[in-house]
Amino acid sequence: MAAQTFRKGISIVHEAIKNTGKGERALYIVGALLILLGWRADAQGWAAGNPYFLGLLDGATGFCFGVPVAGVVIREITRRASQSAERRATVRSVIAQLDYLNRLTGELAPGPPESICDRLRQLAETAGRRCPVPRQLPEKLL
Repeated sequence: MAAQTFRKGISIVHEAIKNTGKGERALYIVGALLILLGWRADAQGWAAGNPYFLGLLDGATGFCFGVPVAGVVIREITRRASQSAERRATVRSVIAQLDYLNRLTGELAPGPPESICDRLRQLAETAGRRCPVPRQLPEKLL
C-alpha cells in the first residue's frame, strides 16, 4: 500500500515537472544560485555584518522556490477540480437520459417492462382498426 502511494506521488511529481514552464525553471536556477551566494557570503563572514541584505537574500531565495511550487500545486488542484466537474456533468447527463427513457417506456407500456411487446401489439391492433387494411390488394396494384 505504501509503495503504491509512493509510486503515485512520484508520478504526480514527474508530471508536474514535465508541465513546468521555462519561467518556473529559471526561478529554480536563480534560487540555486542564490543559495550558493548565501553559502559563500556566510563562509566569508559577510552575512554577519549585513543582516538586512541577508534577509533580502533569504526572501529572494524563498520566492524563487515558493512561486514554482505554488504553481505546481495550483495546477494540480485545478486539474483535479476539472476532472471532478467532468464526472459530475457525465453523471447528470446519464441520469437525464435514463429519466427520459423511463418516461418514454412509461408512455408505451404503463405496466411492468416485460409487457412492452404486448403494448406495442395492442397499439398496432388499435391502429389497424382505425385504418383498416384491405385483406386483398386491388387489381390495379398487382
